[in-house]
Amino acid sequence: MAEQNPAQEVVLSQVWRDFCGQLAEAGSLLDRPSSPRTPIDQAEGLRYLSRMVRTALNMLVDSSDPDFPRIFLLTDDTIKIGADNPDNLYQQIVVRGDREYRIWGKRGTVPYLSIGSKANRYAIERVKQIAPIWKREFFEGGDVWIEGATADPDDQRAREDAERIACA
Repeated sequence: MAEQNPAQEVVLSQVWRDFCGQLAEAGSLLDRPSSPRTPIDQAEGLRYLSRMVRTALNMLVDSSDPDFPRIFLLTDDTIKIGADNPDNLYQQIVVRGDREYRIWGKRGTVPYLSIGSKANRYAIERVKQIAPIWKREFFEGGDVWIEGATADPDDQRAREDAERIACA
C-alpha cells in the first residue's frame, strides 16, 4: 500500500462535522421572524429540509459517478423541489462531456421526453431567444422536423412561420 502524504489526507470526521454544521445552519431559517410560527408550519419546514437533504445525499453520494451513471428520481410523491409539476417524472443522471452514453427505451411508452443540460442552461435559453429552434415532432403516422419557433413570444413572424411549416 502506498504511503499518503499527511497533508493530503482527508479527515472524514471533520467533513461530516462541517456538513452537520451547515445542516444546522439551514435549519435556523425556521427561526427567522418572517418564518411561519405555527407548529404545523415549523414541522413542514423541517420535513421539507430533511427531504431535500435526502435527495442531495442520493444525488451527490450514490449517483454522482459519470463513469458508472445511474438515473435516479429527483422528486417523488414526498420529495418536492419547489414548483415541480405533479404530472412530470423528474429524473437525473450525472454525465461527462467527453464520454459517450446510450439511453434506450421503447418509443410510445411516454407521452413526452425532454433531456436537458444544467451546465449549459443559461446559454441554451439565450440561444433560444436569438436563434431558430429545431424541434422534432412524433405523430402516429411518422415524424417531422419543425424549424423556426423561437422563445421570444413577441416574434409574431417566427410563430407564423413555425405554424405554417408544422401545419403544411
